[in-house]
Amino acid sequence: MPFYKEKDVDLVVEHYKDSVFLMTILHEIFGHGTGKMFRKNIDGTYNYPNNDIFCPFTGKELFNKCYEQNETYNSKFGKWATIIDECRCDAVALYLCSYFEI
Repeated sequence: MPFYKEKDVDLVVEHYKDSVFLMTILHEIFGHGTGKMFRKNIDGTYNYPNNDIFCPFTGKELFNKCYEQNETYNSKFGKWATIIDECRCDAVALYLCSYFEI
C-alpha cells in the first residue's frame, strides 16, 4: 500500500471488501443496466422525446442523433464498443459512490 498515508492503511484494509463489492454492484446494475439506446422506429417515431433532449456540452438539440433501423451499439462503435461501455459503467459507479446515501 505504497500510496496510502500510514494512518489510512487500517481504514483501507477494514473497508476494502465492502468498497469493491459496492463498486461492482454499481457498475453492473446502474452502469450496464441504465443505458438506453435512442432509436428511430420503422414508422418514423422515436423511442424518446426527441425534441426535449439536449447535448450537455453544446446545449443543442439531439433530435436527429439516434440509432436507425438495424443499427446497434456494436455496429456503430465496432471494436471499441466493449471498451467504451465498460468505461461508461465505471464512470457511473465512481460517480454514484460519491453519495453518502449509497
